[in-house]
Amino acid sequence: MDFAQARGQLADAVASQDPVRIAEFASRQIFRLFCGDYAGLLRAVQLLPPEVLQQYPALCLVQPSAGVVARSTRPVDLSAFDSYRGVPGEEQAIAVALKMIAARAGGDIVTAVSYAKHLAELVRLGRGGHSGDPTGPLWFLHEQMGSTLLCAGSTSSALREFATARQYGETLDSIDARRTTEGRAAVALAVRGSIEDAERSLRAAVGYPPLSDAFHRNALSTERTAAALIAVDRMNAEAAQRVSELDEVDVYDVIWPFIFLARVRYLLAIHRAEDALETARTTEAAHVVQPGTFAADVLAAHRVSAHLALGDVGTAASVVESQARPGPATQFSRLRMNIHSSDFAEASRVHRALSSSSWLAPAHRAELHLLKAFIEILQLGEVSPAVATRIATIAETGHFRRLFTSVPAEVVERVREQLDDSRIGSFDAGLAGLGFLPRFQPRPQLTRAEGRVLGALQTATTTAEIAGLLGVSVNTVKTQLRRLYRKLGVSSRVEAIAAGERHDLTTWLPDDTAPTP
Repeated sequence: MDFAQARGQLADAVASQDPVRIAEFASRQIFRLFCGDYAGLLRAVQLLPPEVLQQYPALCLVQPSAGVVARSTRPVDLSAFDSYRGVPGEEQAIAVALKMIAARAGGDIVTAVSYAKHLAELVRLGRGGHSGDPTGPLWFLHEQMGSTLLCAGSTSSALREFATARQYGETLDSIDARRTTEGRAAVALAVRGSIEDAERSLRAAVGYPPLSDAFHRNALSTERTAAALIAVDRMNAEAAQRVSELDEVDVYDVIWPFIFLARVRYLLAIHRAEDALETARTTEAAHVVQPGTFAADVLAAHRVSAHLALGDVGTAASVVESQARPGPATQFSRLRMNIHSSDFAEASRVHRALSSSSWLAPAHRAELHLLKAFIEILQLGEVSPAVATRIATIAETGHFRRLFTSVPAEVVERVREQLDDSRIGSFDAGLAGLGFLPRFQPRPQLTRAEGRVLGALQTATTTAEIAGLLGVSVNTVKTQLRRLYRKLGVSSRVEAIAAGERHDLTTWLPDDTAPTP
């Protein structure tokens, strides 16, 4: 049955005014109606009484409010799709695809991925329709599998599915297939840091004619998100405008974590850490965020980055430690936290572990080079020539200018000192107009005695009380207080306590050991 025949038979069913006949036909031919008569399908669904509609979960998914319902008041019962009846030869794959989409809309990405794997096997066995059927769902099944993998953070696997969907679209001359998958591929490539490839996919997507009603809105949102991610990584003149064009963070389904990513990356790049934290809070409030997913990873990682930018190492550490299954972005945040905590041995260990990871993408490698320079400066006072050369190359491409805004100016200065005169001009041009972090102040390293004094400050109000708690002389306490205040850069008890909390400094309570002079 082609699109025109499906439209005609749906019209006949609607004219009959028989709710069961309408629902039965619309459900069985849901893909062809979704693609060929989306407006008519929505009108038909709206005619159905609730008691009939509930018997056809596939039709519930096409309602505009389906995603909101799925992730809030009434999660979809996935077992309801077991009785789905559709077009012979493809109905089993469609049923699994509907389960995958419903699970994803409800925020259960782990379950959605399991259905994506099942669907891939069905397609491999030829149960997803005929590849030469111009009205068949095969391209859509691959596009939806790719979208699910994208939500899980498996960008390389997602790109493979998008490429397959696009190839089917080219064979079938389907604009919906080609433009939809090009846009999703652009997002995946932008997340990986394959900026030129992302730009190429985005140009291809926007070069196609407008899509059908079923795909138009989501495709535009995807394309705007890809454009924003690219512009923010480049931190070019378009970045602010591109971010302002994004949908609100409470949109559902596939694209919302990537909208968040573009927004929060831009806010951190222009050093608005408080606004970045608020964006994270509102995004988490609007969505189900499942551990182990791309969304959970980027939310945690950027909360850590925002707290570090504010000098709040303690809270950053608590965010990292709360992640039972830290993803790639959170692992990089852990490395930054180690640096800010002046734990250089651990920072070097984590850096080595990340450098040998099999999942590294171009953006990860660029960030590792910058963080290596950061570690070298703090440990050795300078950047090695080899690292400086690699960083200069990154700066000259202009692809990852955003990353340079997340390191102190001294990193850029020390790299520049290592460059030949012939490269300085292009290096400066590649970073022109960027704002770097203030000069880095390593976390104060307290002696055990100073830590005991800092702990005593939380309960004692006078020098004599501290001396009594610690079992030392008043003069000893005065000496230790002077050293403590100097290391913390403070001048009062209240400021010292706040600095200790901000830097997540270990404090020893007065009664934990024998008095320490």
